Amino acid sequence: MSRIKIKKKKEQIVVTQTLKKKELLNDMEIDVVNHNEIPSLVPIEIIRGLGGTKLRFCLNNAVPFPSYVQSAIPFSEFLRLVQQIICVIQDCEKHGIQVGSLDLNWDHIFYNYVSRTVQFLFWPLLSVEETDAAVEPLFQWMGETYSRSRQAASFIGEYLGYFDRREEFNLFHFERAIRSLQHDWDEDQKSHRNETESRQAKKGSSVPRPGFSSVPTLLQLSTNTKIELKKFPFFLGRSPELCDYAIADNTYVGKQHLKLSRRGGRIYAVDLNSLNGTLLDGEFLTSGREVELRSGCKITLGNEEFMFFAQREQ
Repeated sequence: MSRIKIKKKKEQIVVTQTLKKKELLNDMEIDVVNHNEIPSLVPIEIIRGLGGTKLRFCLNNAVPFPSYVQSAIPFSEFLRLVQQIICVIQDCEKHGIQVGSLDLNWDHIFYNYVSRTVQFLFWPLLSVEETDAAVEPLFQWMGETYSRSRQAASFIGEYLGYFDRREEFNLFHFERAIRSLQHDWDEDQKSHRNETESRQAKKGSSVPRPGFSSVPTLLQLSTNTKIELKKFPFFLGRSPELCDYAIADNTYVGKQHLKLSRRGGRIYAVDLNSLNGTLLDGEFLTSGREVELRSGCKITLGNEEFMFFAQREQ
């Protein structure tokens, strides 16, 4: 196949691919995908013309999968994603379509923040090689990427330890290992909750209130930089020319990624149709739609995290 083209058009991500002359389509697999028998597979549009045959995929409410994995998601969510991908692979096998046609390149995988599903491109071509080993790099990449967040270090270490073994990768054995890890994580979290409740019952506790300053501020967590919001609208992004605060060295951040505005003493944020999206306390914002910011909330631009603090009330 030729090089895949990925473009964002307003609320859609559009992926196109031109087939080579010798590549033949598998009509049975196209029917399975387009009848939504496996919801995580993006419907395929076939375009035939003088320039050859093109496949087109249109995704709504979606962001690139790497951006979501790198956005400081909880470990429980990480495990949910892994198990969801395992289910997609198993569903392909149940429906008699080739797992080898599933595009497992992480740069070609997407996350739908409305349905909370991982979305895959499927290339319905004849004569595709089948192998469990093809899925191993994706799962290993997920673990290595998530480990950089420094969350659940011992558990992610156990997850990555699976790939250090010399045995050939087997999806069935991997699924069992993930279920076991999920059980251990649930028990660990239950133990922590019980300890916290016990301490609170003995000593009493209160949730600390976020700090306030004379002006609204953002705290960039990666550099511990305090950003005072003294003017509005206030733009954040990668381009120093287009933004009031630039994260110039982070390619996951859009050139002009986020706009902050103030009305009636309240601060509002709007994602400016960025490719990798904006999260507010772990939930993706709909591009072009304003949301009010609450003091202490976390804003994630691509994979760059900020905390927002409201100004001190006079």
